[in-house]
Amino acid sequence: MAGLLGPDLGDGQRWGTPTNSTSLQPLMGLLNGNSPKSWVAGHLLNAEFGGSGNAVENLTPLTSAANNAHKTFENHIKRMLLLCKGLDDQYPAASDWYGVRYRVDVSTDTYADPATINVGNMYSYAYSHIEVEYEFVIAGILGHPKNRLTESAGSIPVAW
Repeated sequence: MAGLLGPDLGDGQRWGTPTNSTSLQPLMGLLNGNSPKSWVAGHLLNAEFGGSGNAVENLTPLTSAANNAHKTFENHIKRMLLLCKGLDDQYPAASDWYGVRYRVDVSTDTYADPATINVGNMYSYAYSHIEVEYEFVIAGILGHPKNRLTESAGSIPVAW
């Protein structure tokens, strides 16, 4: 999941949709019913940034602890977008705008021990970690990045 997040996302409104009890079912039911950990259907692109809580391509199983770790990155991005919104509001006639390039990748490694991967092992359908990258960008009016200002990245184990 990748995107260029514009300054209007810094307004604090929810542009996407939350997850619900049917998100990633029946997998979430199996994980929560058979694991000592608490699992959630985690957004790859946060609902506040326009991410859908209904689209399976935007969701992955995460433990509650891993989802909270992901929120740390999302909160940093929210602060970055607030700065972008402030610049956009301060210079409305500017030919450039500031935004955040965001990318999150789900590992292809499963949470299951490789020796136990099989159709009956629910952990075979949960991935070991997600990787998050984000950076400030200056974008021309057409949305083409012109300059990178800062860069940050991290990896979150799914089963923290």
